[in-house]
Amino acid sequence: MNNINSIIIEHLKNPVLLSDYAYITESSKGKNKLSIRTRTPQAIINLGLTKLPEKGLYILHHPIFSLFYLGLTEANIIQRWRNHAVKITGIGLGSRAQDTGLYAQLREDFKSLGLDPVEEYKKITIYFIPMDGCSADVIGKQESTLIDQGLRLGLFKYNSDKRHPAFTEQERDFINDLFLQKSKLLDK
Repeated sequence: MNNINSIIIEHLKNPVLLSDYAYITESSKGKNKLSIRTRTPQAIINLGLTKLPEKGLYILHHPIFSLFYLGLTEANIIQRWRNHAVKITGIGLGSRAQDTGLYAQLREDFKSLGLDPVEEYKKITIYFIPMDGCSADVIGKQESTLIDQGLRLGLFKYNSDKRHPAFTEQERDFINDLFLQKSKLLDK
């Protein structure tokens, strides 16, 4: 196994809490108002948190909704996670992160189960796949591959349609069957 695989496996074995990197605090704009802030690189070191690579793929996981979102980043990972925290909790929406229909649906899904999105955000873990030595094209292709595999398993429900593969599930199954049949014929 080469070095990059061992780094990837090590990161996947050790997910991190979203709330450790993008945390809720009292807003400077008034009492009883909340804000979401990010940890500085020095604070990450001081707190003994996992130092994160800049480039790669990340998967958001919640105990009820499983692996619900897969994203990619080429820089500033902590800021990307802050934006997810804002959208998940609804704290500070519009000021730094714009809401999406799917994140609004996630908050509604929490509420329909009698759960508070702010409390549930604290349970979200992130699996990170470091890809510092890879080009944007390679990272994008890996993201598409994982999205395709995840959708087959009912995962990544809150990814937007632009992240979904070009083929329908029926088309992918047909292509897989065709490839399997052809490879069996060629093996004879």
